[in-house]
This record gives sequence, C-alpha cells and structure tokens, in this order.
Amino acid sequence: MLIRLPVIFLLFGLLGIFQTGFFTHFNIMGASLNLIFILFYIIVFFENSKKYIQGIFSAFTAGFFLDIFSSFYFGTSFICLLIIAFILKHMLELLRKKKGEYPITYFISLFVLSFIIYNLFLAISVYLLNSHMKVSLLNWIFVIEIAYNLLFAVFGFYIYKKFKLYKIEE
Repeated sequence: MLIRLPVIFLLFGLLGIFQTGFFTHFNIMGASLNLIFILFYIIVFFENSKKYIQGIFSAFTAGFFLDIFSSFYFGTSFICLLIIAFILKHMLELLRKKKGEYPITYFISLFVLSFIIYNLFLAISVYLLNSHMKVSLLNWIFVIEIAYNLLFAVFGFYIYKKFKLYKIEE
C-alpha cells in the first residue's frame, strides 16, 4: 500500500503532462481527452468498495493536477472528484450485492454517469462563483467528448484487467 500511493501520484503527474502537452493536439471537433479523470475513475472503480484510502488519495491527487492544469478555481476539481468517489463507491456496493464481479457494462454506464456528474459539478461551480467562463453541457461536442473519453477508459479497463490477471498468475 505504501508504494501504491507514490506510484499513483506519479501516474497522475505523467498523465497530466501528456494531457496538456501532447493530447491537446488530438482533440476531435473541440472535444478533448481527460486522462486524469479516466485514471481516477479506474482506480476508484477497481478499489475494494469497503476501502476508501486509495479513492480519497486519488481524488485529492487528480483534483490537484486537474486544478493546476485548468482555469477553474483551485479545489473545485478535488471537491467534485471526492463527491464522485463516494457516489461511485456506494453504487458499486449496491451492484456488488447483486453480482460478485463488475462487468464492462457496469464500468461503461458508471463512467458515463460519473463523467456527466463531474462536468455538471464544474458547470455549477463556475455559475455559482460568477466566473466569466462558459461551460456548456447540452451540446453535441459534449457527447463526442464522452465517447472520446469512454474509448480510452475502456482501453484502460482491459489493461487493468490484464495486469491484474498477470499479477494473480505469478
């Protein structure tokens, strides 16, 4: 556990650099990739639903890097991600009672819901803080952004499953 947290911090930092330095050139019709949110979601999704340490640490670290690399007020992303982590943990606990494992359908549906909630919280915070920025959620670019991020999230889902299977077999 002690080695996981620094590795998670470094992964968020590395993905933050890739997101702002490299992947900004690969937006699709104005929709950009949010690698930090994808990693945060994967960590919280696969963490034991009874444990919260890694999820809280991931929310703090992801929020830190999202706030550094964005023009939103500092702390906004952290609060949004912390709320999403607790909502996601609760939903996964409810789903776990019905089935012992989490299939890709749970992953996809909860990712889309979490991504919408995250962007909705950001839009509300921008509105409440009287910022001059505009955050629009109800347009086709947002739908493209969800699909674009979902593609990479599903890729991350299978990579995590592969590494977890490899780790168990050793």
